[in-house]
Amino acid sequence: MLNVDLGYLTFKLAFGGFESWQHKYGSQVSIAAVDNKSKRKELYPDYKKYRNVGKDDVIRMVWDLRKQVENEKLLPLCSIEGLEADDLVACWYIFNPNDDIVGVDKDFFQLPNVNHVLYHTKKWYEKRAAIEKLPDYVQQLAIENFALYQILLGDVADNIPRLLAKGNKGKQDISYLLEAQKHNDLGDTLIDLYGEQVIINAGLVLLPYFEFGEFDGHWFDCWCTGDYYKQSNWTKL
Repeated sequence: MLNVDLGYLTFKLAFGGFESWQHKYGSQVSIAAVDNKSKRKELYPDYKKYRNVGKDDVIRMVWDLRKQVENEKLLPLCSIEGLEADDLVACWYIFNPNDDIVGVDKDFFQLPNVNHVLYHTKKWYEKRAAIEKLPDYVQQLAIENFALYQILLGDVADNIPRLLAKGNKGKQDISYLLEAQKHNDLGDTLIDLYGEQVIINAGLVLLPYFEFGEFDGHWFDCWCTGDYYKQSNWTKL
């Protein structure tokens, strides 16, 4: 079965092909996750500030297809106020790990045991291939803790600030953090190095968004100790 990011799907098929895709794969879709205005804006108002600048025509076509899918209920839709589509995809995955994720977004590689996602054609986009395109000095970090790589490097497209220094200082910090992770001291070490901004970055990066969960203690500590993705922390969709 398929766990679909509807935003990705409508972007790829906005200029034609949706009916054919639906006929071929629609019966396999468990969930089609719909974007909502993100609560991440409350955490960091500049989140995705420049995301759609200069793309008005494309966005209009994507939006028109999305509204058609929603209004005609062409797929099994899921929408929750405050959550983005990838939050919903991630939450569905936590409870349904055998469903294939349809959405070429490297953010999904932070999820446990996700080593590939699918293009809309159902071809694989592999985590290994994504990591091989990264600069050499961050590849081991991405292999060992992909979410930590994202938290430290930020994301230009989403306007998430970079925390990791460039050059030798960055390499030293990576070694220091990976060693801290081995000794269950990742959280304190991150805060010592980067202050409270590292918690903000984590909130922007981690899937699903932490406010949708219920944790025994602080959500950031839960992630640092490797317990973020426990089913007991999340509500089944």
